[in-house]
Amino acid sequence: MKKRLLQVSWVTLALCAAGVLTFGYYYWKTPASTVLIIPSPFPPGLSPGFTPDQLGSSLLSSIEGIRVIAQPAVPSAQSIGLQVGPLPIASAKEPAYTILRNPLPIFDQKFRGIGIGMVREWAVQAKVKQFILIDATAAASSGNGFLLHAMLQDRSSFRIERDWWVPLAGDSCLVPIKTCTRELAEDILAYQQPDRCRAYDAIGYFYLLKYQTEGGSRNLDAAEDAYRRATSCDNNDATAYCNWGNALIRKWVVGGRVDSKLADQALEYAQRALDLNPKLAEAAVNLAYLQYMRGQHQGALDYFRKINRDFPTSPAVSLNFGFVLYREYLGGKPDLQDAIDKTQRAWELAPNYIAANNLGFFYFETGDWTNAVRYWKEAYRLNSDDTDVLGGLALGLYKSGQRDEAIASYRKAIDREPAMKDPQYLQSSHLWSKKAAEDVVPLIQAAGASP
Repeated sequence: MKKRLLQVSWVTLALCAAGVLTFGYYYWKTPASTVLIIPSPFPPGLSPGFTPDQLGSSLLSSIEGIRVIAQPAVPSAQSIGLQVGPLPIASAKEPAYTILRNPLPIFDQKFRGIGIGMVREWAVQAKVKQFILIDATAAASSGNGFLLHAMLQDRSSFRIERDWWVPLAGDSCLVPIKTCTRELAEDILAYQQPDRCRAYDAIGYFYLLKYQTEGGSRNLDAAEDAYRRATSCDNNDATAYCNWGNALIRKWVVGGRVDSKLADQALEYAQRALDLNPKLAEAAVNLAYLQYMRGQHQGALDYFRKINRDFPTSPAVSLNFGFVLYREYLGGKPDLQDAIDKTQRAWELAPNYIAANNLGFFYFETGDWTNAVRYWKEAYRLNSDDTDVLGGLALGLYKSGQRDEAIASYRKAIDREPAMKDPQYLQSSHLWSKKAAEDVVPLIQAAGASP
């Protein structure tokens, strides 16, 4: 009997030691600045189609996705030639956000009611300073919807720092859950920033970049909403006005340049940004681009020449100046060299896939297929998913005699954007020249599509 008691004691001591070591390891490993997301069980009768853990994971994913923009901004553009304004670099003291997930099944196993996962959770909760408690309540207006609620709680005093309610879609948050957590993630990040006004600039920038890579009016709407908040927070925020105007220009262009109110408002915001910060080259680009797209070509070209002198080291000015000069070429002007020179300057100042892709098309027009392919390969290296890059590279390879590679590249473009098999579409939507659209026909046929 004594031997059995002794064995039990040793087992108990071993388990206690393991528990202490586990607690100490995770307590030491967890930064005190971590913000822990804790999802609460849903109330009885609420079945939105996902679990509380999935809701917490979606919030964490939204936060991490938006925080990508904490890196220094890099030049970027899209087919309409615009660049967003500079983004202030986020504070290096931002907290980390996490949600407890058991990495292995063994963490869920319990002995005498206690498991490794529980000890890990106690250690983390003992170390972190703040929690985000996230829960949901059924929305009265919809049996399938709910209101999302979160509280930022300070562990040291257990006081509530901030409450958030997120009413969406008619006062209820509906699936997909990403829609539900986006606005909450934005508010949490903005609240945690030392400068909350700049945080909304960052959020707007994130959605403009998302629009450039994946399109979607929802991203422009989200960007516009973020810049509206930024200017409400700080009415002298030049970057916010500049990029808000940028989002409005994109909406105007996507809408076929029909809604003149969008263009008027974009013009107002670009001028406001330039008045607040005369050194903001991107705002000047917005003004020049709007002028050109409204048919005032000579005035826009004169203004581009002026801002090219005023901002000689701005890649935004050089890139967009080269772009409108190319449009002049499409309109019948014989010389493309000035467009090449300006775009080459943009590439030298800040290499990016738009400048490289444009140079590919420009050199193709001159018959210099070697340089065309070289720059298209650079564009592909920087963005291998862009259909314009894939199509241009395929065209250059085909004209250079590299048939198999060309066909494979163009098939990828068609897979991503089926309309790429229509030469007229390439001219109207991708601004390919008549020469490029005609030369690509045999390649489209070789790729197995009918133009």
